[in-house]
Amino acid sequence: MRGFDPHIPPAGAGGLAPDGDGRPDQRESPRNRWPVGLAIFLAALLLLALAALSGPLFPFRPTASDAACAVAQAGDLDAYLRAREARHDVKPGFAKQIVWNDPAARSRTALSLIYLHGFSASRKDISPVVEILGARLHANVFFTRLAAHGMATANEFATVAPQDWLDDAREALAIGERIGEHTVLIGTSTGALLATMVALEGPQARIGALVLLSPNFGVSDWRAKFLSGPLGPILARLWFGKEYWFDPENPRHAEIWTPRFPAHGIVALMDLLNGAGTLPLARLKTPTLVLFTPADTVVDVSAIRARYDEIGERRKRIVDLGGATRHELTGAALAPETVNSVVQQVIAFLESPEVLGPAIHGGD
Repeated sequence: MRGFDPHIPPAGAGGLAPDGDGRPDQRESPRNRWPVGLAIFLAALLLLALAALSGPLFPFRPTASDAACAVAQAGDLDAYLRAREARHDVKPGFAKQIVWNDPAARSRTALSLIYLHGFSASRKDISPVVEILGARLHANVFFTRLAAHGMATANEFATVAPQDWLDDAREALAIGERIGEHTVLIGTSTGALLATMVALEGPQARIGALVLLSPNFGVSDWRAKFLSGPLGPILARLWFGKEYWFDPENPRHAEIWTPRFPAHGIVALMDLLNGAGTLPLARLKTPTLVLFTPADTVVDVSAIRARYDEIGERRKRIVDLGGATRHELTGAALAPETVNSVVQQVIAFLESPEVLGPAIHGGD
């Protein structure tokens, strides 16, 4: 995140003025003392008020939605997705889409892969990893598009809410259940967090496995947690200005990500993160693979390790991905050197006998 560097005056910079003989005047009347004490008290009260009106005290609380019901009632899923995406000004090639293993038959496969991309990114952020996995595992694949992302303009970031993203993830899982016998949720960064959240909703047996790349269980900059709650929008405006932006590293980065958008998008992200801080991961009973790198400077790596340890499922694995040097672990756009290793790690985990091996190879 592009942050600020507040100036804090050095301690003692406003020390006592010397008296006429050059020595500090140690005498101070009660009348002179009480305004200083009152100022300190009021400043502390103001800080407490700011903390109370922002950040973790106002976490996002998910509400029920009809996202899964809408999928269940849809006839032709491709037509359903086209109709929903037609309501938004989505860039060509970035809309929600099912990639059928057999486009002619469009039949259910033993395995379905569902991909949830990261914040400000799009379905292509780790491409061609998921495409390769789908081909090798003979699986139908669904690529979702989180609300406000992958669009011709960034205007929807000004009104997007965490509930929108959670409903996108719920919809994605429902589609996965329709196009595959066993559904694998794959998520990057904030998409990994959303995958974890929906995995904890409803019967977990319906999900074959979770694959979490650089999961966003907390951002590295602790100050960002205060950019939520009633004062979140005000603080974000003071911190970032009207818009948040970053400099793309190459044309693909600029195309796949949204490099400039209303600062409200950061507030929505932090609302989501502060709400997810209490996720009961001890109740997670889904086989889970976590890939990360200690070199990540975007999310809190210690939070990844700590939350992994909380996962109650014994069939879990955490991998410090060799060769990874950044938050965006893989993908042709920013980290092509790790594409093969990520594919190998995911396939090895899914094909292990205790995870989905029998299902992948035609067993039950």
